Amino acid sequence: MKRWQLIIAGFGLALVLLFQTQNTALVQAADTSWSSVKSSKTLTIGLTGDYAPWQTTAASGKLGGYDVAVAKLVAKDLGVKAKFTPGQFAGLIPALNNGKFDVLFGALQATPERKKQLLLSKPYAADGTVAVVKKSNNTIKSLTDIKGKVVGAGTGSSFAADVQAIGGFKDLKEYKAPVDAFKDLKLGRIDVVSIGIVSAKHYIKTAPDGKDFKLAGKPYRSYDIDVALKKGNNALASKINAAIEKEQKNGQLTKLQKQYLQVTSQDLK
Repeated sequence: MKRWQLIIAGFGLALVLLFQTQNTALVQAADTSWSSVKSSKTLTIGLTGDYAPWQTTAASGKLGGYDVAVAKLVAKDLGVKAKFTPGQFAGLIPALNNGKFDVLFGALQATPERKKQLLLSKPYAADGTVAVVKKSNNTIKSLTDIKGKVVGAGTGSSFAADVQAIGGFKDLKEYKAPVDAFKDLKLGRIDVVSIGIVSAKHYIKTAPDGKDFKLAGKPYRSYDIDVALKKGNNALASKINAAIEKEQKNGQLTKLQKQYLQVTSQDLK
């Protein structure tokens, strides 16, 4: 290669490296996710408030459940207040991406699809897809036994996606709240509910008609449960991850899982 060609090639490489460096700096400079939370002294948190025991809402309007307990713990570690913004599950991810709140505590399963559209934290819990049927039902022994059956699952949930992946069902009905699915199961409008093992155990244990239902088999699939952030909000994600890691190491998350969920992350490994 001639000298002038080497000079031009070297100049071109220098321009590429300069552009990449400047572009990286601009992206980093644009990430104000943590500085805005720090300056406002408030972490705004999206959730449904109606997915027990992950999230509950008392008659007084007070929020409770595992997600709320962990969110408050994380906010405390960050040195800010926790401000909750309830909404319907189907609208939470769009609201997060539109900046309506900083993070989403939605008992959100870390599926491959969600990893593409969201920035996910370290796991702060785990869940698994199970089948719930009437106690008198002896034909459905696991979630894979849904051929020709009418199945209920949460709207836009990974539990509905698992049903779609298994296939062979007669119909899939989606519900905004688990209690509505259980109501239809009791009335015979559906044959089985595809739901997280945490919520299933909670309903069977605490609901007045919980004794009428049972788990059918072991979890079809287990999921990590992560905090969701808008892609690009790496600065805030780093702080969230540090708080989760701290509370995992000191045993606080396991303690809260036993208190609220009846299932620990270790149980589903």
